[in-house]
This record gives sequence, structure tokens and C-alpha cells, in this order.
Amino acid sequence: MRGWPYVTFILITINLAVFLFTYDWRTDTTSEYVIETFGLSPQIFPMNMYTLLTHMFIHADFLHFSGNILMLAILGLVTEPKIGSVKFLLFYFFSGFCAIPFAFLAQFFTHTPVILIGASGAIFGLMFLG
Repeated sequence: MRGWPYVTFILITINLAVFLFTYDWRTDTTSEYVIETFGLSPQIFPMNMYTLLTHMFIHADFLHFSGNILMLAILGLVTEPKIGSVKFLLFYFFSGFCAIPFAFLAQFFTHTPVILIGASGAIFGLMFLG
């Protein structure tokens, strides 16, 4: 064991802060503007490189957010102490980035516009470490 999983706590805190700041409590969703501005899609990606990172912290609604945060907490509490904080953080973002081509392929094959948001790609990667 390598200690307390502070990276997990920091990631949860950042996700919570972004969610509270961007969530529209009147409509029970994140605004379309926020999703289109900070989400990742093939149409806007080349012009907005920041979306490579920001899309992982935007969630569509409370269920999407709470599911991702619950899984991040469980997997982080188990995995981060085993592999260390730096490796955990690097693998978290690596997994999130690896999910991008799969979302873009889905758009290509289904001919349906996709805006990628949420931490699900990073969470799925952590499942392999847990």
C-alpha cells in the first residue's frame, strides 16, 4: 500500500466543482451550450484542442455524473494505493484519451453526430486495473 488516494479525491473534487458550476438545476441537465463548447466532437475538435481534456469533466445530468463519480471513488480507493498516485493519474487520462477514437468510429459507422462528454472512458480503463 502506498498511502491515501489523494488523486482520486482531487479528480472527484474537480468533477464536482465543474458539475455544480455547469449544471442547470431548473432543467435537470447540463446546458447544450456547455456540452457543445466543452464536449469533444470531430466537427469542432481541430479548432478547440482544449476539448481533449475538458470533455472528461462535463456530464449530461445528475445520473451520468453520480454514476461516474461512484465508480471513480470505488476504483480509485482500490487501485490508486496499489499502483501509486502518479501512475493512477497517468492511466486515468490515458484511458480517457483512448476512448476518443472509439466514439469517433461510432459516429463514422452510425452517421450520427457524437459529442463525447464524461469520465466513462477513463473509468472503463480503471476497471482493467481494479
